[in-house]
Amino acid sequence: FIYVKDYEPSWSNNFTRMDHNQFIEFVKRVASNKNTKRPYFWEYCAGYLSLLKHDYKSMEIHFANSRSLLTKDDDDLIERMKIIEVYARVDGVKDLNLIFESKIVDELKWLLSLSKMHSDEAFRWSMFKLADKYLAQKDTAKYLLCLGQKLSGANQNNTVSQIDYKSNPRAIPVKKLLGFFQNARYFSRESEYYKVSKYDEFLIDNFYYNYKDLSEIDGTVYLANYDFESALSSFYYIKDELEMLPADPFQMNLKDCQDCDARSLTVKLYTKCSFAKRMLELEKEVKTTTQNRAENYFLLANAYYNLTYFGNSWMIIDFYRSYYDNYYDPNYLDCSKAEEYYLKAMTVSNKKEFKAKCLFMAAKCEQNRFYIDKEIFKSRDYYYSYDYESNAKIKKENYRMYFKNLKDEYSKTEFYKQALKECKYFNYFVTSK
Repeated sequence: FIYVKDYEPSWSNNFTRMDHNQFIEFVKRVASNKNTKRPYFWEYCAGYLSLLKHDYKSMEIHFANSRSLLTKDDDDLIERMKIIEVYARVDGVKDLNLIFESKIVDELKWLLSLSKMHSDEAFRWSMFKLADKYLAQKDTAKYLLCLGQKLSGANQNNTVSQIDYKSNPRAIPVKKLLGFFQNARYFSRESEYYKVSKYDEFLIDNFYYNYKDLSEIDGTVYLANYDFESALSSFYYIKDELEMLPADPFQMNLKDCQDCDARSLTVKLYTKCSFAKRMLELEKEVKTTTQNRAENYFLLANAYYNLTYFGNSWMIIDFYRSYYDNYYDPNYLDCSKAEEYYLKAMTVSNKKEFKAKCLFMAAKCEQNRFYIDKEIFKSRDYYYSYDYESNAKIKKENYRMYFKNLKDEYSKTEFYKQALKECKYFNYFVTSK
């Protein structure tokens, strides 16, 4: 029924070459003569061709003629013409105002529920058109809502556009969408002073993400930038709906093992919201009191480590665990904040065992930095040198400073013995020449 170029919000209105006028006039002439076996079909064809030329007035006339001539055997043309008419109204409208929205909403609902005769493609195309028009009117929220509408039937998991808001949370103005949801639904739907329109309600109910999703996306972006106070604000209305984290983000391990941490946790302790709250409490405590300062620094360091790709709670700052860093998540592969806090914890403590533990964890951060240091992996010495000593020098001297301190100054501690036994990297460093 209708040509869909692609799934992106850009397309061409050149449905057919406009030099086919002789053919179009022939169809219209046959339709007007009404001397064929199925005159209603020729009227339908004439109306469809009028649509292709954006002559909506002629289209309506031909469709009205077709309906008046229809027989029971071909009454499926009624639905076909209605599909076309919905699209035509969307395509032809100049101003997306409340009057138009109130008239089109039931037709869009019908189109979405039809699930046959390429109605999904017609709905997709119509929502693309509406999105374009809202963008031209600088209505960002409705532009995005139209792009993110769910499709019906077997395509329920697909959206009009292929945007994944969780992969690119900063590619969309989340605040605009949240404001629309808050004003139209969560605070005003039951108000006697403001009644949300059926059209706005349709956009919200059929949007791929709900208010909870958008609030979590918003808060997660703040968490990714260590803005815990703003994250708490984003989570305020959904704090009881957030999932529990699979592992303890304040836990420290000699060896990274996300699944092990999750299995060992008998009672889940934190959500993204309660985690942000605890981080603010710890940050305040290390600044305002000396009591347990070393331990609190250590807890903060563990949290900053576990937030990264290497830790057990990466899902606090991202929705997908990928070995690529994201432009909206600058700290996903960065352990420098954790390293900073491990060193602070070590500095304010006078316990050798604790200092050794902090130094080892700082060494893990140092090693992870080696893995993501692009300059190192560009080095011909690292990739192409057959000289073992040259390779070892890069690995050992430049990225093993804390291992060296641990070996030189804390070899008498019990933690040193434990690390030597459990960590093959450290064991190799100590025993290799």
